[in-house]
Amino acid sequence: MDPEACLQRAQAALEEGDLEECAEALRDYAAWRGKGGYAAQDGVARAAKMQASLREAKRLSGLADAVMLASRLAEITGRGIGEHLQEAAATLKGRPS
Repeated sequence: MDPEACLQRAQAALEEGDLEECAEALRDYAAWRGKGGYAAQDGVARAAKMQASLREAKRLSGLADAVMLASRLAEITGRGIGEHLQEAAATLKGRPS
């Protein structure tokens, strides 16, 4: 295992928007370190920064999916997109709209 190559793989995947590949590379790095493997230069800080970026990218991806779905539902139902977004937000907050 080359920890530097593993973090580079994670970074490249993140930059390409391949969130699953990025997550897998970060898991591989963590597993390597958990077994006593040596760290890449600034590996802890780099992995933590990528993990935070990955979480944010996943959150934004989920929001984009919700907006696209609300837009499609608005087309189908003839209701405004805002109504569908409010319903989705209420559902995510755990209360009926």
